[in-house]
Amino acid sequence: MAGFRGLVFVLFLASFLTGGLRAGEKKEKVHSIKKEFWNVGFCSLEGEDGLDSPSRYLLHALPVMLRNELSDISIHQFSREEREACRQDYLEEGLLKLQKEKSGLVKKRDALLFSEDSQSKGRKEYDKITKQIKAKQKEAEEWQGLISADILFPGEAEVRFPQPKKGDNVLWPSRLHYDNSFMKKQKLDLLVYGHLEKQKKDFVLTLNARASHGEKPLFSLNERVGETDLEELVLKAAGELRTVILGRSWTELAVKTRLQEGRISIDGMPMGVGYVRARNLRPGFVTLTVKKEGYQESRQQLYLSAFSFREVLVDLPVGDSQTLFVASVPPGADVYEGALWMGQTPLNIPRPDDGSWIRVSKEEFMPFIVSSSKIKGNALTVKLSSDIFDRGLHLKKTKRKFYRSLGWFTVSLAFPVILSGIYQNFRDSYNANVALYDNTGSRKAYDDALQARKLGNACFYGYWGSVALSSGLFINLMFRLGSYIKAANESTQG
Repeated sequence: MAGFRGLVFVLFLASFLTGGLRAGEKKEKVHSIKKEFWNVGFCSLEGEDGLDSPSRYLLHALPVMLRNELSDISIHQFSREEREACRQDYLEEGLLKLQKEKSGLVKKRDALLFSEDSQSKGRKEYDKITKQIKAKQKEAEEWQGLISADILFPGEAEVRFPQPKKGDNVLWPSRLHYDNSFMKKQKLDLLVYGHLEKQKKDFVLTLNARASHGEKPLFSLNERVGETDLEELVLKAAGELRTVILGRSWTELAVKTRLQEGRISIDGMPMGVGYVRARNLRPGFVTLTVKKEGYQESRQQLYLSAFSFREVLVDLPVGDSQTLFVASVPPGADVYEGALWMGQTPLNIPRPDDGSWIRVSKEEFMPFIVSSSKIKGNALTVKLSSDIFDRGLHLKKTKRKFYRSLGWFTVSLAFPVILSGIYQNFRDSYNANVALYDNTGSRKAYDDALQARKLGNACFYGYWGSVALSSGLFINLMFRLGSYIKAANESTQG
């Protein structure tokens, strides 16, 4: 009993000291800017008054063509200037917010001077607000001491092309000049706008791209061309804007195979079958691989220069190739290499590169996924398990675990109640013997009081130990309940 009491005491003492140390630690706040998306907006062109009726469609058609040409871009890489500008905005906005909050508190405190509340009540409220003002002032001083290096900022963000909420138009209203307030209100990071003017038989096209930060345009174009050359001019502008939106240099590679079913991969990533035009590749060396069952594999290393386009025609010679036979039970399952559909089982596919993932799936069955590096030999046979059966089995297991946890938690509740009652009895016995000893000086009453205190202390520590045990079981019960509810929802899905 003494050993148990000591163990409980040590555990609670350690918990108390650890909690006190953690509470006493001054946690330094980490400042970070969450920038998940980089939004690009395209405006209709200005110049309606300077165009004849048959040409006014170009005010909408040209920016839509430009937008569609760049819609394949998915990631923007932030430049050092962008990161610095965003950090400075964060610091200025944060300081302005603190100053506004402090100003509001000062006005609220000053209003108390003319309040009709009682003097004591008004004084307490005045002191409370004064304390809040001092806290805001201290926070503002700490904020002013921050520098850009103290703020975390992501290296890249997903590119999106938002459109106005009203109507089905993908373009924003036309505008002649850069408008920072408009961009911030619409949460646009880049705005592309311009003007179109007709001069005799030619057109003068002006395009600008401005970021929400910075004073100079990131892209400008002003050229005079004939109507038949407008499309080529838009493609030229798209090439320059691609660099701005990507935030880095790029290159383009088109690959065509004489065999329509040739599987094309670039740097081990499946890209398509028969023909692929890969934009936004990073300049430098890439490994191009083309495979087809019954033909020799083609693998070559290409050097792609920045801001260039290269086209490659691949002809696979007939010959032996390393293949992988994929079968499933039941048959007729879809086979994927990465996101590329290869066919249905049973079938032979070219041996996947190391690092690729093979997925075998069939409706109403659990999918099977395996890394190609773990496939031994030239055959893969997969036994698919029923989705409905597995869901039902999972539901039964989670249900059984939940009720088991509920039972243990219910049993544990009795221990704090019982130990609390026993502790109270020992406490009453201790008080009674102390009173008896004070009145009579009885040695027996003194010994009984000491014994009651020892046993009472043991019950006291045991009580808190049982409370901790019940708390742990309750937390475990909540996790089991969450798993049970999740399994029940999954079992009802088709």
